[in-house]
Amino acid sequence: MTHRSWATQRIANRLPPWSDARVLPFSVVQQIVNPMATAIEDLYHYVSDGNSNRFLSSANLDLMDVAYVVRLPNDFQFGMYQNDIQTQKYVAPTVKTTIDGKQITLNLTETVEDFWYNSLPTRAIHGSTERRVPVKTVLDTTVLDDLEDAVINEIALPTRLVITISDCSTFVDTSRRTEVSFLMLTGMTERGIEEKEAMMIPYNGVFLTKKIWKSLSKVESYGLQPRSTGSVTIDCFAFNKGREIDKYQIYVTPFQEKLLYHKLGSHDFTEGTYSTHQQMTVTANSLGDLYNGNDTLEAVREIELMYNGENLLLYDIAVQPFTGRIFAVSDDALYIFDPYTSLCDCTRMGRKTPGASMIIDVDKYDFIRGESVTLRPYWRKPSKRIYKNRWSVRKPDGTVAYINIDGVESSDAVGAWITNKTYMALAFGPFDSDDGEIDKQSFNYTLTQRGTYQFILETHYTDDSVEKDIVPLQVHYKEALAKIDLPPSLQYGDGIAFDADQKLWILRRVGEGQPYDLPYAYGQKYNISGCAYEVKLATDNMLVDFTNKVIYLHENYGSVSVTESEDWVVTR
Repeated sequence: MTHRSWATQRIANRLPPWSDARVLPFSVVQQIVNPMATAIEDLYHYVSDGNSNRFLSSANLDLMDVAYVVRLPNDFQFGMYQNDIQTQKYVAPTVKTTIDGKQITLNLTETVEDFWYNSLPTRAIHGSTERRVPVKTVLDTTVLDDLEDAVINEIALPTRLVITISDCSTFVDTSRRTEVSFLMLTGMTERGIEEKEAMMIPYNGVFLTKKIWKSLSKVESYGLQPRSTGSVTIDCFAFNKGREIDKYQIYVTPFQEKLLYHKLGSHDFTEGTYSTHQQMTVTANSLGDLYNGNDTLEAVREIELMYNGENLLLYDIAVQPFTGRIFAVSDDALYIFDPYTSLCDCTRMGRKTPGASMIIDVDKYDFIRGESVTLRPYWRKPSKRIYKNRWSVRKPDGTVAYINIDGVESSDAVGAWITNKTYMALAFGPFDSDDGEIDKQSFNYTLTQRGTYQFILETHYTDDSVEKDIVPLQVHYKEALAKIDLPPSLQYGDGIAFDADQKLWILRRVGEGQPYDLPYAYGQKYNISGCAYEVKLATDNMLVDFTNKVIYLHENYGSVSVTESEDWVVTR
């Protein structure tokens, strides 16, 4: 269990309003609840996916349905690892294959669940069986008044179409039975039958058709207003959508629940500008503002994206259906990230004083490297006189430093104590005095490392008692689960998307097979028609049945070699 579940805060919200465990994400209660909340979250995934699989139009078409088998001879002997007489374990053989002149060693999975459901792809393929289609908008952005005379372009391949509605303010159709506005599509479906599809449009946004269309002949709108400014765009692919909703997670605070979106962003680090994963939120009743193009959403987290400790420059992201994994494309590789938020390190939290009168006050707990946090003491139980206090920090690399009143680090443990010069007063301490002017403590501290910072506030009272409060703050970063090197035919990707059949497509920024002459940098966009390339994701994994001497494979290889020792080599 390596991530924080959204269900943890939802359970904590059942606690009384006065409870610290309700508002502190690092509280002992929330730490205990999180493993169980993660299991509840998994159950929600299973139920959601099960409901989707009840209908062909929403079923998961990517479920593994075939496994390839290598049967070993009866006299094949597996190696065995043995610590003592009571403990022994079979050692899996080494299985290799050669693809395009390159030798590949298959990865071992330990359980059926990992082999069947949780395996990550290892190769991206665009061969003779994968499609390549020109990317052309089916219906260019057209105001509603001009729909009747609009030019509808050819659909590149039969697919569910992506409909984008913008700049409408009214979504009510009082002239018909339904009061919800809708868009009527007329054309030929993949079965070669002339059909219609009415799409309910309750707000500005991106919608996916239910039918798989081969061509369109007419697009009509009903109830959408104003017709002079409202517009419709129809695409085959959802490249560069800007943001993707998370269908499995929501953002829960102690006070409300919000929808969660994933967005590719960028951040200026000391090393340069690199890509980040932004988690954006919006309340359900503000969806209209969101889809009107209002980007003043609350960015609750920004996460540094990395692979093997190196920052990344990415061009587009897409959320894989049914897994929720985030796929991102760079010039020469695909990266796969999980959508979750990492847990902060709560070790040494047991050293804080339960029910401390003086606690650390911060405005948020989630940061990105290079941000500054404002630290303030909060005297929530002014029952004792404060004599002095001291700040210190334990950094993610394990080093400890003391912090003076100006937010500057120091190694002087004694000199770091800040005397409360008006400690005989009971109101709103601790204070610091300079030239007779009394100021309340507050300082900024820059977070320069990735991981969990633990800030410690020690308070020494006039009765010689000492209390300690500890607050962990998380500087978020995320290592890619996997990197897939792209073959030359898939490099220079400008966009990435999953189609209606859950197939991955890459939009290349090349014309006639050559890179564009203009240099490409993060954030630039070119209105140039490119080609979309279908990508087959191969998974070079295996599962060994030691009892029956069978090896199960994800992919169908021409041949594989199975090696246990120099004396045992089996070729299929």
